[in-house]
Amino acid sequence: MSGENQRLKKRVADLERERSATAIQEQLEKEEQRGETLQHHLFEISEKEGPLSTRMDQINQQLSPEAIERSLAGVGSLHPEDAREDIRKRLNNEKTRIQTQLDLLKQDQRRTQTSLATTDGAIQRLKQKLAEAQRPQ
Repeated sequence: MSGENQRLKKRVADLERERSATAIQEQLEKEEQRGETLQHHLFEISEKEGPLSTRMDQINQQLSPEAIERSLAGVGSLHPEDAREDIRKRLNNEKTRIQTQLDLLKQDQRRTQTSLATTDGAIQRLKQKLAEAQRPQ
């Protein structure tokens, strides 16, 4: 009877260890999936940032006095200073809008990188817990 009781206790302990290892494995898989999602999000941020940065460079070039004068070449106006100011305002408004978008993307990138670092740490801890849970007793 005592031997059977010991065998059953060992079996229960083994099953509990397996259940624990399975739960840890499921958590690990969720964290790894989260990490992949965060990596993908970082890639999407980079894809959005590129064209905005390019457009910002173009606007900065277009804001130079020479570029504004070239854009008005061939356009007759009684008030060229007003036309120059209109172009400058339009470009500055677009520049402000793009800079706001770039700032938001940078904030999102920093938050995502922080989340990714946290997720990577959790993955390492879960891998360690899983290895310990799977060690034979």
